[in-house]
Amino acid sequence: MASPSNSSQNGGILGVSNKTSFGKCTISTVTATGCLALQPGTTVVNALLVAGGGGGGGASNYNAAAGGGAGGVRNISSICASGTVPVVVGGGGAAGASSPPAGANAASGTNTTFKCNTANGGGFGSGYVPGTRQGGTGGSGGGNAGGGAASVAGNTPPTTPPQGNAGGTTTATPGSGASAGGGGHAALGGNSGPGANAAGNGGAGTDFSPIYGSVGGASGVFGGGGGGASDISVPNSVQGAGGAGGGGSGRPGAPGEAGTGNTGGGGGGGPVNCSTTYPGGTGGSGAVVVKELSKASGVWSMQSQFQSKSQG
Repeated sequence: MASPSNSSQNGGILGVSNKTSFGKCTISTVTATGCLALQPGTTVVNALLVAGGGGGGGASNYNAAAGGGAGGVRNISSICASGTVPVVVGGGGAAGASSPPAGANAASGTNTTFKCNTANGGGFGSGYVPGTRQGGTGGSGGGNAGGGAASVAGNTPPTTPPQGNAGGTTTATPGSGASAGGGGHAALGGNSGPGANAAGNGGAGTDFSPIYGSVGGASGVFGGGGGGASDISVPNSVQGAGGAGGGGSGRPGAPGEAGTGNTGGGGGGGPVNCSTTYPGGTGGSGAVVVKELSKASGVWSMQSQFQSKSQG
């Protein structure tokens, strides 16, 4: 039996003193940089961090551009947090301009941070800038531009822990004009081909709705890569579809589709039609989804139970 002093310190209940959390499983989605006010009794949260997606590249006179990589996605459990917490939400990367005769690379997305945890922005889609056809690295890698005499390997995201996948590779067929898709959180970006003028699809994102519900711009799916584009003057040209989770598509006769806001989707690449070139699409902005936990282990003290009752 515990001594009177131990019983009084433990509120009359035998057991180890525990730090509890009474977050009532409240779910909040933060879509812009600022502060999140947690429930009064919250001390532990789970958080989904989604960075901004990379923009799609701009087409050149002879080659269409590649899709941007999805912003990095991290699902982190049991983060200690209470009171008001600052949040930084990453923005989508700017689209690559159509600037003949050369194309233009897009910009990579920017990082999202929460409680010293970071998700990295998606890599830019290549616009076939002279000297390189490779997309940028990031949470997921941007796609590579086509049209060269040799294939270009996709980008392996350098982030640790992994937050996404590499962008697609390009065809070795000279003058095909088709480009690859950007990487997604759940899948690699699609390669251009197998047809001579078929662009690669964006890599798929991941469905987090079983954990956080249907939040965000794509109903709980985040991190889709942008689709590549092709030369629409060539018969049977195929534009790349955006990856599930907000990725933008390559579109015939129009700029690349923008990634969906607050999903981290990559932007679609810009197509080309003879001498008419189109810019890419901007990357989708990121988000932070927070679930405030109700949890305790072992034995609760009477003081903590009284506090919980008082807070309803």
